[in-house]
Amino acid sequence: MTGVPTRGSAPRLFGSPVHRPPPTARAAGSAVPARHAVVIGDIGADLAAARGAGARGVLVPTPVTRHEEITAADHVADDRLGAVRLVLGLATERGATV
Repeated sequence: MTGVPTRGSAPRLFGSPVHRPPPTARAAGSAVPARHAVVIGDIGADLAAARGAGARGVLVPTPVTRHEEITAADHVADDRLGAVRLVLGLATERGATV
């Protein structure tokens, strides 16, 4: 099926593969402490990378997300907007100003 990602496929932007560094590498180059960061992803590996970097993870299931990844996730949102709302709620819980 054209346009539908497969598990393990590289993300694409305008037809070209997009290679993103893992969250641990991005966190190392950021002024924001990892404990204040949130990773939004669609598979369990994204959330595992978030944990490994010391960040929180929010799962937004897609057709490639496995059921066990959904049940294992600490935070699940129905869509990207829901994920942003959830992230803002997590920030508020921690006493951050948004």
